Amino acid sequence: MVAINLEGKILNLEQDRFELLESISRTSSISSASLQMGISYRTALNWLKDIERRAGGKPVQSFRGGRYKGMTHLTELGRKLLEAYYSAQSIRRPGFVKSFIELRLSARNILTG
Repeated sequence: MVAINLEGKILNLEQDRFELLESISRTSSISSASLQMGISYRTALNWLKDIERRAGGKPVQSFRGGRYKGMTHLTELGRKLLEAYYSAQSIRRPGFVKSFIELRLSARNILTG
């Protein structure tokens, strides 16, 4: 469990819920995010419902069909949850943000100054 402070309210969520939100923000798809995490689509939907119930709002917004065959984006609440998670993790584990960014970038794009 990770405790985060969301606008003065302490919220306890499992780390995998935050990883799901982060994966959805990268892939713009719940199904792609669930495949990357190695969980079923149904499990991903259940985790999103759990986040919605605990946080009091929808963390993602889905759009069906159209040119891009559907997309899912984080809502403002979803972005705030991820920011609070990154902030909490960077306090608990120094170097977390740097290592997290390094995972997302290729080696040639990492500059130390």
